[in-house]
Amino acid sequence: GDVTMLWEEHTFYFTKQTGELFLERNGFNVLYSWRYENAVEDSIVYIAERSGCKKQQISSPLDEQYIADIYEYPVKIHKRTQYLKSLINRELERGRSAIIFGAGHLASTFIELNGIGRHIDFAVDNNPNKIGLYLPTSSSIEILDSASLRDANVGICFLTSNPLSHGQII
Repeated sequence: GDVTMLWEEHTFYFTKQTGELFLERNGFNVLYSWRYENAVEDSIVYIAERSGCKKQQISSPLDEQYIADIYEYPVKIHKRTQYLKSLINRELERGRSAIIFGAGHLASTFIELNGIGRHIDFAVDNNPNKIGLYLPTSSSIEILDSASLRDANVGICFLTSNPLSHGQII
């Protein structure tokens, strides 16, 4: 149910298995494939050759659990969104604020797809080019530097920065 996987401008998202099936169905034989793990998202590389014919039947169909996971995804998103809103509301009732740490594309996607913008007091980012600006969301969420945390009564902080920066933050 992670909505932030949807931020990118990609038209298609593939797992190693679905990428191979796509190539096979469109007239290619996959010779080799590799998955390179990265901090934010993995990369998949295929070496394929044209087989000369498109296949109507997929030789290795997706397993039932994979199909079930696809259909379950929107349900998981809804459950996670409701859970996040309950966490935020609990902190607001205690007089504490909810903030975002990291003012990039993941923050905007996280806020908009979870519908939590009106509950976020501000965003924190240490990029001097972002300070004083606003996140490109439907809510007016100002971007402040991390020094602003000293005076804030923060109850919950959503970390949306690059995972490579987490060691400097936490």
